[in-house]
Amino acid sequence: FFFWSIGTRTAALSYRFASVTTYLPKMIASLLTRQRQQFSTRMAMPMRQMSTSSSSSGGGGAGLFQRLSSFLVGAGLSALVSQYYIFEELRVGNMEILRKQREIESRLTQLEK
Repeated sequence: FFFWSIGTRTAALSYRFASVTTYLPKMIASLLTRQRQQFSTRMAMPMRQMSTSSSSSGGGGAGLFQRLSSFLVGAGLSALVSQYYIFEELRVGNMEILRKQREIESRLTQLEK
């Protein structure tokens, strides 16, 4: 991960990474449990009830286009935020390098005198 290399924001990013790694397995386990429960209740239904309940087309949740557009919006926003952090880190790093170069040049001029 490139987040490990960011020096000034390491503590905040490692906290976020730790919280994601803590809660992500719990969310996945909850989702899998819910899917197993739904599958077992559908398997227990008679075929007649299952065909009538699954054929209703209204209010069944998000469609493919909505899910795809949500994914693309999320991916775009995360790309913009990461680009901002990368450029900010480059700007701060360049300023630090220039400051150190000026210090070295001043020491060199003092040694040449």
